[in-house]
Amino acid sequence: MVHQIRHKEGDIFGVKGKKVDGKILFSQLQKYDAASLTTDYSIKLVLKGMEKYVFNGLTKTVKPGQFLLVPPGVELQTQVMEDQGATGICIYLSKDSFEERCHDLTEKPMKMPTFPLAVSTTGRDVLQKVAGGGYRISPDHHLNEILDFMPQFLTRYSKKVQGIKVKKWETKLHLSENLEKARAFMDENFSHKMNLDKIAQIACLSPFHFQRNFKTVHGVTPTQYLMNLRIQHARNLISTGMPLDQVTMKSGFRDVRYLRKCLLD
Repeated sequence: MVHQIRHKEGDIFGVKGKKVDGKILFSQLQKYDAASLTTDYSIKLVLKGMEKYVFNGLTKTVKPGQFLLVPPGVELQTQVMEDQGATGICIYLSKDSFEERCHDLTEKPMKMPTFPLAVSTTGRDVLQKVAGGGYRISPDHHLNEILDFMPQFLTRYSKKVQGIKVKKWETKLHLSENLEKARAFMDENFSHKMNLDKIAQIACLSPFHFQRNFKTVHGVTPTQYLMNLRIQHARNLISTGMPLDQVTMKSGFRDVRYLRKCLLD
């Protein structure tokens, strides 16, 4: 890996696999600017703050709870802005090991989304376990879990994207990225009143096409997704002993009675 650090304020420390060809880096950065070229696949996972990655002429902003999969052989610029700071994890997986696992699932080249995705969309807690383990983790255990899991996730995600009713794969991925931006907006603002037209605008789609494509990729309508977010948040707050009137306000429900009804459904 060729790595040129232009500016660094903060700490980066890591652990290497002894049996699995890969490594995990943990970072707590106030400001960072670096260019790199790696022969490995890398997963950029942000826990706090915000990280920006520039490759193939495009800028990808990764927020808390999101990850970005970067393929090998690209010139990558990594930035953490001073006014944001960032805490994150970078997981490196060798090209040969990763592509061997992918080949076990399909003989065709794996088509991968190169835009930020929510950790929650994976349906597994592998990445959360790495995030919670810190430097105490066993790198071989987690690297092997990720090598098993990530190709499976990408296969499932690619099938969902394939269901979008346009012909070109590049257009399907572009629509998927816009849908992910809209989903991230809902994740960040679920406690506020939501307007479907506005959310569809974030995805650069009409309300009809937004709802149809969102359900194709995420398995539920935007309205159902938003309701699930609110219910889960409400349950988390209730478990802390917070009064229902406060839970109602913080979870985006219009009144306590409606909250009770949704919790029972």
